[in-house]
Amino acid sequence: MLKQALLKSQLRIGRLASLLRHIHVGFGTVSGAPRDVLPMPVCPADINETRILQALAAGALPADVRRDFPRSVPRAARSAWIFLLILLVNFLHLGWSEVDSLESKVPHDYTDGQMSVLEHFGRQVDYFLKDDKPLTGIDWNLLMATKAVDYNQDLVLKGRPVSWAQIEPGLPPAGVAGSVRAVSLAAPPMARLLTDPATCVKPRGEWPERLQRTRVFVQPGEWPKILRGLYGRGMIRFLKSSELIRHKGRPLLNGLFGVPKGNIFEDGFDLDSCILRLICNCIPTNEVQDVVDGEIRGLPQFSQWALLEMLEREFFLVSGDDQTAAFFLYLLEKAW
Repeated sequence: MLKQALLKSQLRIGRLASLLRHIHVGFGTVSGAPRDVLPMPVCPADINETRILQALAAGALPADVRRDFPRSVPRAARSAWIFLLILLVNFLHLGWSEVDSLESKVPHDYTDGQMSVLEHFGRQVDYFLKDDKPLTGIDWNLLMATKAVDYNQDLVLKGRPVSWAQIEPGLPPAGVAGSVRAVSLAAPPMARLLTDPATCVKPRGEWPERLQRTRVFVQPGEWPKILRGLYGRGMIRFLKSSELIRHKGRPLLNGLFGVPKGNIFEDGFDLDSCILRLICNCIPTNEVQDVVDGEIRGLPQFSQWALLEMLEREFFLVSGDDQTAAFFLYLLEKAW
């Protein structure tokens, strides 16, 4: 069911699943092929998967399938889980690249290395399927309550109504926000964009007929407290009505909401009292600006480090650092 849900979804990983499923692969191996394991093709769907999907499409319930296809279900499950494992490692390998960029890189025959990985996945899935008891330690209702799909069809944390008490602990102390001018650290091409917003704003003729509207998602009675708190920390400034950008009589306004911080599965975690990360919902302003990619497309996903293989005698030293209040530290020019 998970495999089919991904194939039907518009998430990036769902689009990758559809792409991989339509790349036909043989069961021969290519010894002289490149040594890279990824990207890796998926196996064709097992005939037992097809049989079960046909039964479900005809109106059978999962309980009916388990009763009527006792031999097919384990084989279909094995095939589906191997597909999902291959999909996952390809997705991690993809990073922030476009999904379609993998289409020409996926081989149509397995290399020796890929066949070894396929066999390893098979052993792992066989071990996993030995026990049909539900997984413990995960509150799926809580997990789904905190997840949503954004306007780019990416999986994100679901927005929550904010209160000052919930967002204050996650904000920088007074004097930190906006203390560094972003333009002072930017390379010349980026500095021009930061100095003059007009360089990345679309011509008015390309703006939508109606500006999108977003919600200021705040708990009742909390908006004055939030405004005072943010202003006191130098995170916002107030505009007169005459300073607002208008399009066909409507002002261009963004929204605001919060998302939970911390481990939602921790004992005592409460969505109604947890610390919230303050998020400005910039869908309306994003819609009228050109995307400034910068170096975003070249950034890897942190999980890609898990794909690094080394010999037992080798060591890999990783050094990193993080900025405190990185999202609030930098000051945009008044023109923004």
